[in-house]
Amino acid sequence: MLQIRTFKLLMMVKQCVFIIVLLILTSACSEKAAVPKEWVFSNTIKVDGVNPIGLTQVNGEIWLSDGDHNRLVKIDEKGKITETLDSLDRPMHIDAIDGTLFIPEYGKDAIETFDKKGRFQMQLSDSLDAPAGVSVFKNERAIADFYNNRILYFDGADWISFGKEGKANGEFYYPTDVQITAEKIWVADAYNNRIQVFDKKGNFLQMMGQ
Repeated sequence: MLQIRTFKLLMMVKQCVFIIVLLILTSACSEKAAVPKEWVFSNTIKVDGVNPIGLTQVNGEIWLSDGDHNRLVKIDEKGKITETLDSLDRPMHIDAIDGTLFIPEYGKDAIETFDKKGRFQMQLSDSLDAPAGVSVFKNERAIADFYNNRILYFDGADWISFGKEGKANGEFYYPTDVQITAEKIWVADAYNNRIQVFDKKGNFLQMMGQ
């Protein structure tokens, strides 16, 4: 299918993962003064044989989704693979919380979780069509449902769905990733070349890009 092949090409990235460390610069003023922050490039880690699409950390350790090889890999600070989670179906933009990995399987239309107890499939009352990204924040969950052009969001009690295909505010053209923060939901509306921001009831707030 042309759309799938096109999406795969767009989602492939170079075989290098750029690990950026946030450095906090101390202030020369009083202790009560605000501490400025600045992102500074730290290092480049080459990961041989991996085409990383997404990444997250579990207990300080980095996991990468390697969609081309249908697996997740855990790497050390030198890029060496220390653990592999196989038999996935095109894992995409992953997330983690409290030691549990959340894995959107684009080719299986499912979200899988992985922790010390094993591997499980997230139970949903709705059906997915190529989930491309998942986000977890406290007891909240969000899924970028790629071909359904929508976001599924769980507030800790109930699921809601928002979005439809289109180019207007609040509409999507194949959303590829989602991120929950304290008060907002951020969506990578990739094929509309923009980021959209929503409140936690699914109401459109703002847009960046065009």
